[in-house]
Amino acid sequence: MGYFQGALKDLSKVIQDRAIEEGESKADDLRYPNYALEGTPLELMYGESLPRLREIRAAVDPENVMGLTGGWKL
Repeated sequence: MGYFQGALKDLSKVIQDRAIEEGESKADDLRYPNYALEGTPLELMYGESLPRLREIRAAVDPENVMGLTGGWKL
């Protein structure tokens, strides 16, 4: 991880911790995927929908062609 990515990840944690302290967020709140940092667990972005999304991916893209591109891997 580069310097700026590390700094952004650290800053994001500070902001999230402060939001939790002030009652504005919870540790297990879902993250908006477009703003999620690299390495964010898929469960924190898609929650209970993740198993269904994986089922859809398997049905629509059984050879995982879309997995060859960048982005989040379901």
